[in-house]
Amino acid sequence: MKTPRPRPASPSTARTTATGGGRSVWLPCIDDRYRTAEFFIYIGEPSERGRGTGTSATTMVLDWAFHITALRCVHLSVIAQNTGAIRAYEKAGFRIVGTRRRTGSWLGQPADEVIMDAVPEEYEGPRLVEAAVLGAEPGAPSSP
Repeated sequence: MKTPRPRPASPSTARTTATGGGRSVWLPCIDDRYRTAEFFIYIGEPSERGRGTGTSATTMVLDWAFHITALRCVHLSVIAQNTGAIRAYEKAGFRIVGTRRRTGSWLGQPADEVIMDAVPEEYEGPRLVEAAVLGAEPGAPSSP
């Protein structure tokens, strides 16, 4: 039997926050068999950086991924020099799990990539998406 390949997420399931104004957040490829997904975020407008936008959006994606979609792991890679993004990912619930050496580029020079992941057992963020979808109070346990 063939192993199912990860499926590209449709726009309705992939984009878990609003896009626009140079911002976009999504899980472009959800692996149904292993219940994992890779996380991407793009904040193009310099005026939007360093204001908590990335942390908030990342937190909402993890909330949705774990409490609505029941993913077991969300992972990402980021250029090691992008310390602001790494801090935002850590605040949202990601942890550093490794480094790929010289696999990226920063200002035209080879750069390491930091590998990060988040799992529901360690996620301590809010349950806002679940509350909105189920009509419950944020943080309240969901009914079976």
